[in-house]
Amino acid sequence: MIANNLDMSDKIGYLLFKKGVIDASMLEKALTLKADEKGKIKRNLAQILVQNFDFDHDTIFREVAILYAFRELSLPEGDQLQHKIEVIKQVVNKTSDHLKQMMSEHKVLPYAYDERLRDKLILAAVDPTDRTIPKITFALNDRKYEEAFLKK
Repeated sequence: MIANNLDMSDKIGYLLFKKGVIDASMLEKALTLKADEKGKIKRNLAQILVQNFDFDHDTIFREVAILYAFRELSLPEGDQLQHKIEVIKQVVNKTSDHLKQMMSEHKVLPYAYDERLRDKLILAAVDPTDRTIPKITFALNDRKYEEAFLKK
């Protein structure tokens, strides 16, 4: 029955099921909820599992990051962490209140610029599949960007 409802857009559901993170019953419920969603914004299966079924956010989105090849960021420690925080604050403080609110709501931070491509912004997001990320990047005036996963 699961194979009938699972299509290529639900690769994450199949992966989570195969790894034993979710069971068949939970996958069926989540797929049904996803299929029943109406409106402009449809959530992906990972978002549904976290928001509606209280699965651990970091567990689910780490698997999403692995499947879709999002880089996983880890914060530095000690003085390097303080420096990273200051750099992020400088960028965020230059933005509008509306953009700050968007970044806060969607838990997205301008993390750094790529070392190889200096004009490519790396955005740290707890949900790298969030459809608001391109809007945030555009508002930051960065056309080249990479979404990376950061644990909640």
